[in-house]
Amino acid sequence: MMTRTRLAARQLLYGLSSYAERLRRLGSCLIYPLSGRYPWRLSVVDYLVHVTFLMLDLLLVGEWLTALQVLFKPSCRGLTDQEVAILRRIYGPRAAYDLVVIDSGAVVLTRKYAFAYVSWHMINYWQRLSPAVLVHEYMHVWQYRQMGSVYIYEALKAQRSTAGYNYGGADALYQSMMMGAQLSDFNLEQQAEIMEDCYRQLQHSGDVTQVYSFFRDQVQEDLV
Repeated sequence: MMTRTRLAARQLLYGLSSYAERLRRLGSCLIYPLSGRYPWRLSVVDYLVHVTFLMLDLLLVGEWLTALQVLFKPSCRGLTDQEVAILRRIYGPRAAYDLVVIDSGAVVLTRKYAFAYVSWHMINYWQRLSPAVLVHEYMHVWQYRQMGSVYIYEALKAQRSTAGYNYGGADALYQSMMMGAQLSDFNLEQQAEIMEDCYRQLQHSGDVTQVYSFFRDQVQEDLV
C-alpha cells in the first residue's frame, strides 16, 4: 500500500492532469441554455447547481479536501490488494485504483444516513464494508471521473426519485437492453446497483449473464 503522502499527492496530480476536461465540462454546461447539448436535461435550479459544482472542480476542491484527509485523518488509507482484486472483477485492470481512498472511520454521516458514501475519490464507511457494497461505491468514483462533482448532486436526486435504486431486476434490465438502453439511461444509483448485482451474480455463479456483461462492458470501455 502506498504512503499517505504519495496518495495525497496523486489526488492533486489527477486534478491538474484532468484540467482540460474540467474546462470542457464547464463550457458545455455554460452554453447549455443556448445549445441544448449537455448530458443532462436541466431546470434552472439544476443548471445553477451544475455550474457551481463544475466551477469548484476547477479549483480542485475535491482533490484538496481528499488530500488533507489522507494526510491528517488516521482512518484513511489506499485500497488493499484484496479490495483491488474484488474491483478488478467488475471494472477491469484499467480503473484508477491507485487514486481511491478508503476512510473506515466516517462516523458522522454513515452512522445516521447511510452504510457508505463516496466523496470524489474517497469511499467513506463505518467499521465494515462488504465486497458488494465496495463495488457499488466504486461506481460513484467512476461517475465522478466521468462527469465531475455534479455526480454528487445527481446521485442525491436519484436517491430521492421515485425509482431510487430500483432498476427492476434482471428481467427488466434485459428488456431495457433489447430496447437499446445504455447505462446512461439509468439514474446514478441504479447504475451503481447494476454493478453491485453484477458482482453478486459473479460471486454466486462464477460468471455473469449477457445482460449484466453488456452494461459492465460499457463501464470498462469508458474508464478514464
